[in-house]
Amino acid sequence: MLKRHSLSIIIVLATVFIMMSLPLSAQKRHHRGASTKVQLPTPPPHHPEVAEEHVYDLWYVDEEPRFPGGERGLLRYINSHREYPQEAYENGISGRVLCSFTISSDGTVCNVQVIRGVEPSLDREAVRVISSMPRWIPAIVSDQAVPVYYVLPIPFRL
Repeated sequence: MLKRHSLSIIIVLATVFIMMSLPLSAQKRHHRGASTKVQLPTPPPHHPEVAEEHVYDLWYVDEEPRFPGGERGLLRYINSHREYPQEAYENGISGRVLCSFTISSDGTVCNVQVIRGVEPSLDREAVRVISSMPRWIPAIVSDQAVPVYYVLPIPFRL
């Protein structure tokens, strides 16, 4: 009985020694009953007077922006408004233009930019199609519409 009790004391002392030698952040992770959570940096608080200054990334919003008609409506819109540039068609150029843009808090599309282009005429057409989009249903953070950064590929196939 005494040997078993001595062994328990040694285990407790070893555990205390190990815990004391760990940095505080590691102690919190190993605390009994505590779960390890990955915490993303929080965006700055939203203030109406600076609404357009901070553009949120998609993973920070409570509700993502939606195109009227959903994803199907977006694909339908792109396919019906995209015109293959004659120059690219004649030269057999195809590919996917990757564009970024901002969907503002009122749902309008602005700040359209080409991230990865294919050819200048295809790049211009992708920017034109995105710039002419109707208003989206804006992103929501804490029951308030906010501007959000969005990336969309525009395919051009022959």
